[in-house]
Amino acid sequence: CSSVVYPETFNRNERKIFATGDIYFEVAGDEKRRFVVSSNGLDVIVHGTEFHLYSFPGLDNQEVELAQGSVSVSLRDEKSEIHLDPGEKLKYNKGLNFILKEKFDSYSFYQQMSGAQILFDNDGLLEITRKLSNRFGNKIVVCDDTLLDQTYFASFINGEGLQEILAVLSKQGGFSVKKVGDDYLLMK
Repeated sequence: CSSVVYPETFNRNERKIFATGDIYFEVAGDEKRRFVVSSNGLDVIVHGTEFHLYSFPGLDNQEVELAQGSVSVSLRDEKSEIHLDPGEKLKYNKGLNFILKEKFDSYSFYQQMSGAQILFDNDGLLEITRKLSNRFGNKIVVCDDTLLDQTYFASFINGEGLQEILAVLSKQGGFSVKKVGDDYLLMK
């Protein structure tokens, strides 16, 4: 579940909101008042832009993808700020204290944001199940912790359903899928 919390009115110097989840932002620039999105230990300082934030409480992996404009990402624990240009993505893993800045395909980005594509780019199974649960509304439980160690690269571009996606991932990851009511269990 995604959430955005913001004040009734912004102060004179800064427009700051608090967000968690899987959220796409379009923000108008304002040279007099910067816009800041604060989420789980990172701040995204926005300079008029379109970007995507993936940041859930309880998950170590967080991402910021910049489609247009300019943002800087401040990692509060690290006291550092990383600038992103259009077409760049920042991946941050709090638990491993790992930061990766890389390029991404903007066409795939817009396809994914429009709901036409689901993309996993070196994502772990916990992150994948969170994304799929949010997208399809089903509970997905990983029953064996050893499954959490593997990462996946996959792109679904033909409107595949949850069962089809889980079937492909299960073949790649060597696990089985059991449907119980509306829920899915992933097992070794």
